[in-house]
Amino acid sequence: MDDLDYGPNSLAEGTALALRAHLLATARPELLIAADVKRHGGPDLVCWQWQPGQVWVWQLRYLHDTRTPQQWPPAAVRAAVAADPLSAGLEVVPGPPMQTLGLLAEQEASNMAEPEEAVTVRDGRIPGLQLYSTAHQEVSRDFARREASMRAAKYSASRCNRMVAEARAAAQPT
Repeated sequence: MDDLDYGPNSLAEGTALALRAHLLATARPELLIAADVKRHGGPDLVCWQWQPGQVWVWQLRYLHDTRTPQQWPPAAVRAAVAADPLSAGLEVVPGPPMQTLGLLAEQEASNMAEPEEAVTVRDGRIPGLQLYSTAHQEVSRDFARREASMRAAKYSASRCNRMVAEARAAAQPT
């Protein structure tokens, strides 16, 4: 893999979010985790009840984006998560760095839609922030590993989002 960073793009963002959802779901499969991998504009990554009584929310930003605010995620994102029926009675807070949970601070996989591109996601400088970058990748042994990571993450994120949709449907008054 060379150091040529292709810059921000939604396909890489979806891959980065799938990686983080997969990481959380593998560590705690009983929890509800949502990842906006299709980039619908909602909260990027949400985890309910890892810490009892709390909802954790993370936003994803391109590593080299200089406009990242010092407080993260923005108040509007936290308010959207608080309005979710699954968050009723829970405190919405910025998600901690993955490393503080005993998880990987950095992950890498092939981009879901651009196989010649590798995506790396890492803990941000402040709680609630995850950063991603991209790079060109050549076919190699690492390429096969990154492809397998992407497939596992994609499946896991889809499963997580399906579980959240089912829980939301069950929470709706009849």
